[in-house]
Amino acid sequence: MHPLLYTLQDHDLGHFKVIAEFWGLDLPPEPSLLAAEWLSAVMLDEELVLEIAESLPKTARKALDDLLQRGGRAPYADMTRRYGLIRDMGAGRRDRTKPWRNPISPLEVLWYRGLVARAFADTSAGAQEFIFIPSDLLQRLPAPISKVDFIPGVKAPDPK
Repeated sequence: MHPLLYTLQDHDLGHFKVIAEFWGLDLPPEPSLLAAEWLSAVMLDEELVLEIAESLPKTARKALDDLLQRGGRAPYADMTRRYGLIRDMGAGRRDRTKPWRNPISPLEVLWYRGLVARAFADTSAGAQEFIFIPSDLLQRLPAPISKVDFIPGVKAPDPK
């Protein structure tokens, strides 16, 4: 959907610091836009991406593998039913409660590592929210290590 830099620009410096902490990086004291550029460049290092993917908890890796098998994007509602919510909160609450230290779901683990982003996209049914792996990061992630089984079935026809 979007490249990593584009998705990082939606966040504040505090969120960058959380991501940098998980990636073992020291964020330079830069304005937000320069910090986003620096962070995205470092996060696209293939060895570092592999290390982060391998260090994920099993449930978060399963959620990541599910997204990878879907081409890097899936409806947000579907993914939250399978892997739990990402709590919505402002910067102040986030900095006070530090949700990345006790994530409530596998998706929240991926969120605070900067591996996924959220955005709306047009579909045949109208605008829909998706969770996705930034396009340039998607190219560097390792292949899924576990096959995620999908519930069989087909989409029901529209009611008449």
